[in-house]
Amino acid sequence: MSIFEPEHKFFYMKHLLFTASFLLLFAAKGFAQFAILDPSFGSGGIDTFSSPSFGGYGNAIAFQPDGKILVTSGGDSLALGRLNYDGAPDLSFAGTGWAPIAGNFTMRDIALQPNGKILTIGIRTDITWGEAYVWRYNANGTPDNTFGAGGRIVDTAIGSGYNHIGRQSGGRIIFAGGNAMKRVDSTGAVDPAFGTGGYVLSTALPVFEAAMVIDAATGDIFIGGYTKTFQNIGLMRLTPNGAVDVTFGDNGIDSLSIPVTALSPFMVVKLSSAGKIILGSDYGDGLVNNLVCAQFNANGTLDSTFGNNGLAYPVMNSGRGNEYFGGIDLQGNNQIAIACTAYDSTVSVNSLDARLMRLNVNGSADSAFGILKVDVGIAGDGVNEIGVGPDGKIVLLGSVYPDLLLARVTTGTLSVDNISANALAAFVYPNPTLTDAKLLLTNCNSDRVDINVYDLQGRMVKQVIQGLEIHAGQNEQTISFKGFSAGTYVLSVTGTNTSAHILIQKI
Repeated sequence: MSIFEPEHKFFYMKHLLFTASFLLLFAAKGFAQFAILDPSFGSGGIDTFSSPSFGGYGNAIAFQPDGKILVTSGGDSLALGRLNYDGAPDLSFAGTGWAPIAGNFTMRDIALQPNGKILTIGIRTDITWGEAYVWRYNANGTPDNTFGAGGRIVDTAIGSGYNHIGRQSGGRIIFAGGNAMKRVDSTGAVDPAFGTGGYVLSTALPVFEAAMVIDAATGDIFIGGYTKTFQNIGLMRLTPNGAVDVTFGDNGIDSLSIPVTALSPFMVVKLSSAGKIILGSDYGDGLVNNLVCAQFNANGTLDSTFGNNGLAYPVMNSGRGNEYFGGIDLQGNNQIAIACTAYDSTVSVNSLDARLMRLNVNGSADSAFGILKVDVGIAGDGVNEIGVGPDGKIVLLGSVYPDLLLARVTTGTLSVDNISANALAAFVYPNPTLTDAKLLLTNCNSDRVDINVYDLQGRMVKQVIQGLEIHAGQNEQTISFKGFSAGTYVLSVTGTNTSAHILIQKI
């Protein structure tokens, strides 16, 4: 028996007790969620696809119940694709993952029918005509020859701008453009019961249509756009058959006192499970392009419990540079994921990336979720649409010139002390991390803390800093994980009266 055995037993018991204390501590904590790229998707959370014809840019996204991802894009070879859950092309879809299309087209909006068939709408890119095209594909990616002519219908009346598509019960399909809306039946034949002869002309509406969503339960049609009088942001509701619903808002419309951006506004309307209507859009304040999110009650009035009297103004650009709206979608608890393409004027006029944040149900920024940047291309990254999948994860769809870009975002969970009036709140990002991570500490009072890294056996791996002075409010410290083996560690922050212990993963 070694003479050192008792000492070994002592350290073993000390480490065991230390580990047990961490497990008990984690069990007693509150938890917060923060945004990270999903390592199970693509390469580190990011997928890119090249178009042989010209630069790809994502336009619309939809999810099948099995989690497979449908996307539409510019570039004829990437017009409609289906990806497996891990981001790889689904080879059971048209053989390559990308549905065939003859000619030069860009597909814009997308809708999935209950029978698994896929509807898309788009325009030609090699001519200047104002035609709109609607395609329907079978679930395996082949054209549905029972729809229109060879799976496609062409319309010269609705126009080639702001193209959207949706469905009502009974297989009816509504699609829209800058000039009109139209309804067809399940075969693609015009439905004369809608509007006048199957059409609702934009001249008959008080707004120019820029966004459309259909209530699956009632068939009501919600239109977001800008008013024809003052070019302010507006929301209106149509009955299922295309008549202006005068019971909504002020005689069918709620017009906000927010002017649209000088550029063509990008806008999205969503319906929440709580009966609210959420509109996200660009708007301009005369200096830079900004974001706005509005929440309406079912009767069309602004929801006073959201933001400032129904309006929230998300900010993802600390440099006060241009932010261009990139889409919204709702997670299961009706929190609002909102994305933008941002220029940061404090870095460079050409600094461009995709960004994502989340709003709470009251319109406030979810500070624990944070602001996630996706920046993988020298020429810059942009986001054109986002969607929340059946698993609650958020997928961003856009471009990293000249390629199509997808990124999937999940949430990491961290443990946070919040015990006393002097409570220390802490979170770390990115988590998982490859090299360095940022530690954000928010304290009620000034304090002096020690920061150390432990493994899950309770052994100190690194003494980061001792006696760090932190002031009341938010403090930031960079923690280096260079040289660490892949695995899970505990970042321990202990102060005079408070402490925080956070699980962090090194990849």
